[in-house]
Amino acid sequence: MRFEFFEETNFKETELGPLPEDWQVVRLGDVVNTDRRKGNILEVIDGVPFIPMNLIPNEGLYIKNYEFRNLDDVRSGIVVYEGELLLAKITPSFENGKQGILKGVPFAIATTEVIPIKTKDNICDVEFLFYNLKLPDVRNQLAQRMEGTTGRRRLSKNVLYNLLFPLPPLEEQKAIAEVLRRVQESIEKTEEVIRATKELKKSLMKHLFTYGPVPLDEVERVELKDTEIGPLPAHWNVVRLGEVGKISTGNTPSKGNPEYWASGTFDFVKPPDLKNRFISTATEKISEKALSKARIALAGSILVSCIGIIGRVGYTTKPVAFNQQINSITPNSGAYGLYIFHALQHNTVQEVLNSLKSITTVPIVNKSKFETVPLPLPPLEEQKQIASILQAVDEKIQKEEERKRALENLFKSLLHNLMSGKIRVRWKES
Repeated sequence: MRFEFFEETNFKETELGPLPEDWQVVRLGDVVNTDRRKGNILEVIDGVPFIPMNLIPNEGLYIKNYEFRNLDDVRSGIVVYEGELLLAKITPSFENGKQGILKGVPFAIATTEVIPIKTKDNICDVEFLFYNLKLPDVRNQLAQRMEGTTGRRRLSKNVLYNLLFPLPPLEEQKAIAEVLRRVQESIEKTEEVIRATKELKKSLMKHLFTYGPVPLDEVERVELKDTEIGPLPAHWNVVRLGEVGKISTGNTPSKGNPEYWASGTFDFVKPPDLKNRFISTATEKISEKALSKARIALAGSILVSCIGIIGRVGYTTKPVAFNQQINSITPNSGAYGLYIFHALQHNTVQEVLNSLKSITTVPIVNKSKFETVPLPLPPLEEQKQIASILQAVDEKIQKEEERKRALENLFKSLLHNLMSGKIRVRWKES
């Protein structure tokens, strides 16, 4: 089955604004089956799947994980059944709203902090309702109507059941839900690729910074030596950061001079801009008038955060200014910048860097200590090979993260347009 999309032009005015002529406005309570199945199932079983709040997802359609508990260990809970939508009472806002559809088990015990919703199948598709409840306006409306005192506010069933929402014909509900589910599944698969690629990078780094750029079946031929940062190929050196390039600490042009910050166009890098990848832009800018007061890192420099969160790394692709929480490394002729950038992310180097921080309110690794951080240094050609391998993995991760962002934007756009009826969808046989 495929989908056919078309733009709606025939609208009517409703309590919820303009909607297609063949859509209804209903109360959620009118499409919910309040006669939820009851029975004495708990008297004839020894254990049960249990769903605490932390296993109800913020993202994703289904509740996939459970805890199997003995009945004696379940002090409180509510019986829920497969196909029911569980909506958390305590997190109805758009930012952290928890909800999911029970799937894979016929029943379970859930935390009492959820409202189970069983829709009337011949009127309302449960997956359509799930996505409708994901709309930011709906979430914020529910959050504003929570009841109780501060710290103990809850969404009541009465408020939820009185929620008005648009209801297309049943077949269109199912088509809308299917479209959104497919996009959401693509996001989840992309997240899996990102996780797997990051794990691959960890394994590669462990291999490359132990044996060098050699195939797995040749590692036994590599002669190793013990060093202060673990085993390394015998022909590698261990050097200090101060030996591989010029190190500088950044600064901040005076905030009291508005000419330094007004209409800024030159990137001013702070620790949050360091994300263990190339620095293409910064969240803050300075003006040309501030350049004479700023510290500038040239293209090909490595920036490392040394105050607050220690060890974040960035690689400059163009000149940037940077603040006093960051040290820059401008590599000398015997060191390859991209290799240093990746080597500084290696677990062993990160551990040493963090061990040097001063025990103060804000962790600090000053410049003199930073210069003493040990770094494995192979011959220049091997540095370039290692950097090339790891950079290919980083590019794969970045490409998948861009794909994820594009899919998330697509999901938001579809959610708004399909749920408002601006864009209609119907099944079309291929």
